[in-house]
Amino acid sequence: MPTDIPPPADRAPNLDGLARLRARVEAAAREIERLREENIRLAERIAELEIDDRPTLPLEGDRTAMRLQVQRFLATVDTLLAQPTDRPNADAD
Repeated sequence: MPTDIPPPADRAPNLDGLARLRARVEAAAREIERLREENIRLAERIAELEIDDRPTLPLEGDRTAMRLQVQRFLATVDTLLAQPTDRPNADAD
C-alpha cells in the first residue's frame, strides 16, 4: 500500500484553524499579563490610599468639635453606603 497518498480531507490537519487558535491563545496570554500588571498597580495604589487617607477621630479636646467631626465622619459613611455599586453581591462582603 503506497504511503504517499494524502489522508482523507476530513482527517487532514486544519492548519488555518490551528494558526487562529494559536493567535487567540497568545492574545489571551498578553491580556492576562496586562491584567496582572494592572492588579499590581492597583494594589500599590490601594496601599497608598490606606496609609494617606485613613480617617482619624479625635480622642481628646473640645467635645463639641469632636462631636461635629464624628457626625461628619458618619455622614460620609452614610453617603458612601447609599451609593450604588457595580460589584455583584457587594453586600456579601
